[in-house]
Amino acid sequence: MKNNLGTIGNNYKWFIAQVATNQNEVVKGGKWPDMHGDRVKIRIPGKHPKTNAETSDSDLPWAIVAKSTVHGAKNYVSSGIWGGEWVIGFFMDEGEQQPVITHVLNNNLPSYEVNKSDSFKRVNRYNSGMKPGNHQVTTGQASGEQTEINKEDFLNLEVEVPTAAFDKRNTYTTNGIIYDIKSGQALTDDTGALLTDDSTINLDPSS
Repeated sequence: MKNNLGTIGNNYKWFIAQVATNQNEVVKGGKWPDMHGDRVKIRIPGKHPKTNAETSDSDLPWAIVAKSTVHGAKNYVSSGIWGGEWVIGFFMDEGEQQPVITHVLNNNLPSYEVNKSDSFKRVNRYNSGMKPGNHQVTTGQASGEQTEINKEDFLNLEVEVPTAAFDKRNTYTTNGIIYDIKSGQALTDDTGALLTDDSTINLDPSS
């Protein structure tokens, strides 16, 4: 079967789809070899039947998720795609069996119609066993004006800065660390921490 790897031509086909609920690799207990790309199953309008009665979510195709370069082999961060989202992507093959998700169509509306994907209705974002985290809480009132900083309180802050007595004329600095000229050893404060050329702190923002 021909594919689109390495080229973008007339057969490069894009799609818009809804991610099925209860069909990501985490929920299905996928093993590490199956977790590549945070695969999820998608339903594409016009290509797949609208309702689960005609084609169940479990029978939909897997789609892998294209990520940014920060998701290289050294890092592993979840895409965050869970279920119910609307996404955009393209097919890598002419037979349209290898979908790749490239973007999520963000939606901040808290209202929803169903808890499980069906008939392309708006899905509750907290589905498939996911609980809202602290960063996802949508209740409460918006914050008011920015709190004004009291300069006097700021200047009266008590900060303990470790110190050490030394003659700067007998020292040199390399990569920000202060060394003794005679011994060549790095200087430390009374807590044992290395002394650096930014060890002094000025708390007065006006100076």
